Amino acid sequence: MKKLLLSSVILLTFAVSLLIFNLSCKKEAKAQSSQPLAQQGKIFFIKSVSNENQLWTASYDGSNQQEINLALPTGTSVDGISSISPDKKTVFVAVANGSSDDIYTCNIDGSNLRKIISDTGSNVISY
Repeated sequence: MKKLLLSSVILLTFAVSLLIFNLSCKKEAKAQSSQPLAQQGKIFFIKSVSNENQLWTASYDGSNQQEINLALPTGTSVDGISSISPDKKTVFVAVANGSSDDIYTCNIDGSNLRKIISDTGSNVISY
């Protein structure tokens, strides 16, 4: 009977020590960001200024609006946003030249502008 009682005390002590060890090793991991959620991404939109369409970007909450300066060819204007790359580094823009629409691509700051699709028809590009 003494051996059974002694074994039970030893097993109980071992179980308690394992529980304490397990609790002391538990760590919590929390994702942290230096920016609020509303400022982590951007929206892209067309803004008409002095009868000229311009490409703009803003934070999700509408703050921090900035024009994307595009050096478009003479006689052309922004007609719409066709697509934005998943990494939000490249914008695809529809550009009208009066008789047709073309698709241009550029970095989100407006640099590296280049035509990637020429449309010989009349306004047939869909967005």
